[in-house]
Amino acid sequence: MNNLLATKPITEMSLVEISEHLERITKLIEDERVKERDARIVYDVVAKAAEANIAAIKKHANELRSAHLKRVAAFDGLLGVDTAPQRPNLAQRRASAPARRGGGGGKQNIQDAIFAIWDNQRFARDLSTDEIIEGLQANGFSSSANERSLKSSINQNLAKLCRVEKVIRLRSDGTRISSRDTSSRAKKYIAAKLLADE
Repeated sequence: MNNLLATKPITEMSLVEISEHLERITKLIEDERVKERDARIVYDVVAKAAEANIAAIKKHANELRSAHLKRVAAFDGLLGVDTAPQRPNLAQRRASAPARRGGGGGKQNIQDAIFAIWDNQRFARDLSTDEIIEGLQANGFSSSANERSLKSSINQNLAKLCRVEKVIRLRSDGTRISSRDTSSRAKKYIAAKLLADE
């Protein structure tokens, strides 16, 4: 590059030589721009070819994977192996979800545990959310969730039980709130089976 710009130091040039070199500057710049454009064209061609190759490789990989799965499934079928996809283990994914262990060591879901509170004579009446938590504990229900999470989970499941009218919402004066009423806020709850017995 230095040879293109000058054959001797600028300080040793005459005015005529400096003028001649200035006239050559525009051509020198244009020549470099041409080289740059040519390089970009080559790069674009190479880049597009690489992208096309990668897409083809991925497609081939998917075809290989699909064929592999079909072969494995066919082989498993011959051996009588169940290849049905396994459902996610919700107990592992929701390790902090509350659960109650009964005498047989099985787990009881929280809706069943809530509904079972009213079978306990101590709690066979209208109950506030705090009293429901107390009833769960009295029935041996345990949870690794903190108090706030447990209360939120209880409220959500109470709402579900109320929608199917297994549990009835009550106002502070004890009057019943219809399951279709979405604006009134319940102060207490009671199992529908207790009201039916009255």
